[in-house]
Amino acid sequence: MHWHDSAGIGTVYTYTLIRQHGQPYFRSRLPYVVGFIDLDEGFRLLAEIDAPPDAIQIGQRVTAGWEDHAELAVPVFRLSEEAG
Repeated sequence: MHWHDSAGIGTVYTYTLIRQHGQPYFRSRLPYVVGFIDLDEGFRLLAEIDAPPDAIQIGQRVTAGWEDHAELAVPVFRLSEEAG
């Protein structure tokens, strides 16, 4: 694995809807979507996609945002206004 810089813009490669989770934090967020995003810089990242599951399509454009937690910030992708 290597660190890469990215503008945070990419395309949904694939995704899944998470309906069950054993950890209390994630259980409170159910259901949620996780997907592999092909970033424009040429690498793939696994992250949450913050959108209704029926609104997400493979090949759709997404943009990264950040969700702040006590000790770290994690990328969360949202559907882009840009046409896919």
